[in-house]
Amino acid sequence: MLIVHIGSVANEAGGVTSVAREFSRWGLPGVDQRLVPTTRRRGRLDDLRLVLGAVLKVWRQGRHAVVHAHITQGGFWREGVVLQAARLRGTGRVVHVHGSSFSTYARAHPHLASFVLGPASTVLTLSDEATETVTWVRPDTTVRLVHNSCAMPSLVGSGRQPARRDTVVFVGEVGHRKGVDLLLGAWSAIRSERGAWSLELIGPADSGETAAMVEAAVADDSSISWLGRLPRDAALSHLATGRVVVLPSRAEAFPMSLLEGMTAGAIPVATDVGGVRRQVGDAGFVCPPEDPASLGRALVQAMTLAAGPNGVAAGMRAVRRAEVTWSTSRLQELVLAAWSEAVRPARSPWRPGMQSEK
Repeated sequence: MLIVHIGSVANEAGGVTSVAREFSRWGLPGVDQRLVPTTRRRGRLDDLRLVLGAVLKVWRQGRHAVVHAHITQGGFWREGVVLQAARLRGTGRVVHVHGSSFSTYARAHPHLASFVLGPASTVLTLSDEATETVTWVRPDTTVRLVHNSCAMPSLVGSGRQPARRDTVVFVGEVGHRKGVDLLLGAWSAIRSERGAWSLELIGPADSGETAAMVEAAVADDSSISWLGRLPRDAALSHLATGRVVVLPSRAEAFPMSLLEGMTAGAIPVATDVGGVRRQVGDAGFVCPPEDPASLGRALVQAMTLAAGPNGVAAGMRAVRRAEVTWSTSRLQELVLAAWSEAVRPARSPWRPGMQSEK
């Protein structure tokens, strides 16, 4: 079985890229996976070239392949074009919804969402909100709630963790959606309580204005460092030695950076958006979004726990939740079921239409 992953699957960084690459490393018997980007974030003309190339590749593969389309919010017309071509060719189709703002965008553009979701035999979602939106747009579509997973060296059963630093680590786009302004405000507010702890920001800024804000915070507070964009292995190394991973986002689906931090043994602190509460469970601290005071309290609780006698046990609880509850093996079962369904010869024909807003 050939799986053709399309979407933002070949960029330097990003959750979708991480997920697609993780899938491609699974090494499943009888499954060949290829990453075919439909965007590289270089403009519409480049996107158009990539989409046409993806259509040709899918058309050549015929009926024995499955197109696995990774979509976020906005601009998923590219994947929709490839999916429609796959439908005409009789190629299997699975849609994987990632974006933190997918629901908002899809409800604002229901015809486009129907165009993209309609050809799919199965739609995979990462949050209850996305599941509800897909069902609203395409009530006839099979939807499965899945999770992200992260393959890293297991700490379960080792009885110990690597040497840790009194550091809170943030990994992601340094900007408004990820709540970096809220994080800096919360960090400043707990100055008297955090002791010698430090805060590391890893990732590119979303704008010049954000970059200036972060640079000013770094100049004002020596406990803050901004490392910019790092290769994935380097970012994972920082997560593996930090005691706490923080993600104060205003919107998320099932964030990879938080999962990677948990898998590395860092105690998670995050805001209650998307599938984050389901992701963290009792392994960390979840606070309301847009609430720097609550975020600051959660950070103090996490730092106190991490540095105390139960810190190692708390880190291992995060590891176990990431590795057991959100295991790669369970995700493989769910995704393989969707792929197998997509290549069955007896599939219901695609029918245009969408649910009306009430």
